[in-house]
Amino acid sequence: MKRYKPKKYRKKPKKNKLKVLKNKRLWILILTLLLIGIAFYFLTLHSFFQIKKITLSGNEKIKKENVIKIVESNLSSDILFFNTKSIFFVNFAKIEREIKKVLPRVKSITLKRDFPETIKINIKEKVPVGTCCLEDKCFYVNKQGIIFAKSEGVIGFKTNLNSVPELGEKVFDENLVSSLCLIKDKANIEIEKFILEEKITSITSEGWEIYFTQEKNIQDQIDNLNLILDENIHPEEYIDLRFEKIFYK
Repeated sequence: MKRYKPKKYRKKPKKNKLKVLKNKRLWILILTLLLIGIAFYFLTLHSFFQIKKITLSGNEKIKKENVIKIVESNLSSDILFFNTKSIFFVNFAKIEREIKKVLPRVKSITLKRDFPETIKINIKEKVPVGTCCLEDKCFYVNKQGIIFAKSEGVIGFKTNLNSVPELGEKVFDENLVSSLCLIKDKANIEIEKFILEEKITSITSEGWEIYFTQEKNIQDQIDNLNLILDENIHPEEYIDLRFEKIFYK
């Protein structure tokens, strides 16, 4: 009778584990993800790059605290599931829109990053070239014809409004504003105010009126006015420059 000899089984080496441990691509992937995670944390969440300071230059009439308040309320960004004030992710376009929306006096804005924690803001304000009034309510207008602030006194030309405007509203054509500025600056007599209807009526400091039209060259009309004034002609009521022939009374 044959005797049964049990077979000896050798344990197979754990090749799968060894393959995993020796897989360079896997380690490169793990290392890459680790580095990305560290970089993300450092650039997004670490306090070193969080905005802590805001500087402002160029403002004259606009109060610094009003600009800073708008900027601070628009610094935060949501990156994945994290809220951050990282200098890398601040939305300059959004901040610029909000400042111009809230502060119509602002003409242009420049925002710069000053690493690691500072935002630098430079603004240019709209320059008033005229003052527009409706009864006792007066506003400043710039050369683009935009109302941008309540007036603190008469600057440039003075004219009338037909209704109370919204700040930031365009109320006059640029060519009209340019004409009013030219008359105010180049006429050899002081113009106290303009009345805008179908014609441009200029009220002089002597009390009589000058009539201009935008349908003809304004500079030519001013030259004709100055020729009359040079001849010591000072009418009691008006000079009308709208036609080929000049009328006065």
